[in-house]
Amino acid sequence: MPKSAVVIEDLNHAKSTIKIDLKERINSYITKIDHSFGIENYNHVLQNSEHDAIKDVYRKLGPFDHFEHMSADDIEDDASRAMRLEFDVRKSGALFRGQVNDLTQRPDGIGFKVYPNGSVFGGFFVEG
Repeated sequence: MPKSAVVIEDLNHAKSTIKIDLKERINSYITKIDHSFGIENYNHVLQNSEHDAIKDVYRKLGPFDHFEHMSADDIEDDASRAMRLEFDVRKSGALFRGQVNDLTQRPDGIGFKVYPNGSVFGGFFVEG
């Protein structure tokens, strides 16, 4: 079999062109981006937290979108979970909003929890 080689005159230009092309192709598939869940959590902490240290961390990091790599269809298609967008007061006194198990009503999936002591957790819950 004959030996072959690929010669690229301007590798940096080729890489840049490929990145632009891929980004344009991906963006053509996006129909809607909704960051409201993360923004509302961020605003809740800044408006309601009594702890300046927590507010400072949130200001430095900015809103975090847990659903960034998911579509609304991915969330709605999960038959075992329901999405609660309003804060729910849990037995512990904590506030929770996010995905809950339909049967147990416990946090299960992506959620945001504010504990009575002011601590905040945003992430993935498994059965509470």
